[in-house]
Amino acid sequence: MSGWLQIRKENNLVANTHLSGSRVVIGRSPDCDVVLASDSVSRQHAELVAHGDAWSVRDLGSRNGTGVNGVRVNGERPLQPGDVLQIDVFEMLYRSEHSALSRPPQARPKTAVTMMDAAAYGPVRTLHELAPPKIDASHLSKLMAFSGELLSEANLELRQAQLAALMVGKTFNGTAAMLLHVARTDANAEPEILLGPVLPSTGPTTPSHGPASFGPGFGGPGVGPGAGPGTGLPGLGHPGLGAPEPPHISRSVLRAVVAGESAVLASSKRQIGKDMVQMSMAASGLAISAVACPLRSDASHMEILYVMFPGQYGTAEWLALVSLAASLYRQAEAAWIAREAAQTQALLEEELRRASEIQMRLVPEDFTRGDLDVGVGFVPFKGVGGDYVDALPTADGRVLVTVMDVAGKGMDAALIASGLHTAVHMSVRLGLSLIDIVQTLNRHLIDTWFASTSVTVAAAILDPRTGRVEAINCGHPTPLIVTPDGRTRELKCHEEVPLGLMEIELKVGQDRLQSGEMLALYSDGLSELFDEAGQMLGVEGVTRYLAEIRRNLGPRRRASEIATQLHQRLAAFRGKALASDDISFILALAGPPLRMTRESV
Repeated sequence: MSGWLQIRKENNLVANTHLSGSRVVIGRSPDCDVVLASDSVSRQHAELVAHGDAWSVRDLGSRNGTGVNGVRVNGERPLQPGDVLQIDVFEMLYRSEHSALSRPPQARPKTAVTMMDAAAYGPVRTLHELAPPKIDASHLSKLMAFSGELLSEANLELRQAQLAALMVGKTFNGTAAMLLHVARTDANAEPEILLGPVLPSTGPTTPSHGPASFGPGFGGPGVGPGAGPGTGLPGLGHPGLGAPEPPHISRSVLRAVVAGESAVLASSKRQIGKDMVQMSMAASGLAISAVACPLRSDASHMEILYVMFPGQYGTAEWLALVSLAASLYRQAEAAWIAREAAQTQALLEEELRRASEIQMRLVPEDFTRGDLDVGVGFVPFKGVGGDYVDALPTADGRVLVTVMDVAGKGMDAALIASGLHTAVHMSVRLGLSLIDIVQTLNRHLIDTWFASTSVTVAAAILDPRTGRVEAINCGHPTPLIVTPDGRTRELKCHEEVPLGLMEIELKVGQDRLQSGEMLALYSDGLSELFDEAGQMLGVEGVTRYLAEIRRNLGPRRRASEIATQLHQRLAAFRGKALASDDISFILALAGPPLRMTRESV
């Protein structure tokens, strides 16, 4: 089995990797078949498994998960050409069939060609061994037009047919053209005929059975075996329908192309001009020449253009012309692969943009509730993020504030975060307590994701009338309370493991927010932020920034102004270093006059 992965990192091409064998392991370890250099990639992150003519992907219990087209992989997922694998910052476009040369021989009708015994052949030469060619301007003009035709034709099989048609047309005068799929590792293996033999058009014919065809899906009026005048394509030869004797394929010519990976020329005509080379052919005594050029290759196979000419065309000029045509064909194929990849990337970017718009609509706007002023900060790492930040009033006049962080990044984490948003809002509308809300989320994650992901949570319910706070923290950075003069302390809250891993017994911690004090909940995207030198901000740095901002702005400033200042501080600290995680926080500021009661905490 074979295929290709086009690996990109942050829209930059990293590599085009050939897939072979029955299993390909992807990960950070140097021992992996495909190595992705990132600390967020597990040592053995995922594997590709061959199944007949296709591949599938399976996550190997990685820390941050594997995605396909933005959806997290659970179990084994079959891959289709054009699918995009996502691992951390890497995106891998999977291609097969048209982009991969190594494939099992396809069932094809018997083609009227003759394989010549290698022992009967004389020397085969390359362009460097012949006299310098002199190319006519009319031939160059034809080749330029041919290049434009290739770049305007989206169908691979039609592009192959255009190449063969050029070879046997009036400009090149070939007598037969074929595209062959040749094994590099077995010199005695029969080549697979991908196209042809294509012969010069002799008028419309419609054979009901034929020795070859243009391949699956290639047909229709005027396109196919024996296509007549006006189609621009020659017919396919068919013994018994007026075609000349079957073309010959020289094993020695094929071996020379594979060995040298360059175009070669051979001829049966002996020593007529210095440009001729000897090739013994059992061809009714007629002098014939053959030119073979590599089109594409990988470690095990090569795709070859094989063209037969009358003997007088066995010159360096004709070898150069066929080589130029093959080179233009290769350039067009590279352009089409790049175009398809760009279209796929554009579709992904459009989906990402729409997903980002949807996610940003779920982020609450800054608001006030009684004497409580709430400011929200959210910047996703990759257009969409796995953080979920929210603040919403409850039916009894209190306010729920929460910041959650889904393990992993990108689209799959964002989908889980969106589900958390729905579950929280439904729970609040049903009037559930803080414990019941968090327990509901935990059971939902366990039932839905089978412990394949986890979510850290910091959540609190505040009463704007009294300042009373109920809080739970499951694996998240501990929330802070900051006074107007910059003093800080940790919020009293019950600590537990992240959600989604196991059943947990929750309790709420209780605290009180005094007039002028601010409650800050934030994700580890702040505390684990790195600067250009690789230094991490840490919890101490986040605490210092919040304290300094409160002291500098004074007690009468809005929570939204504090949030803006915090964004600016974080951006200045990071500098030109690449972002590595979502940034999310929520600030709840108790503004005076806050009506206090004698109720003890």
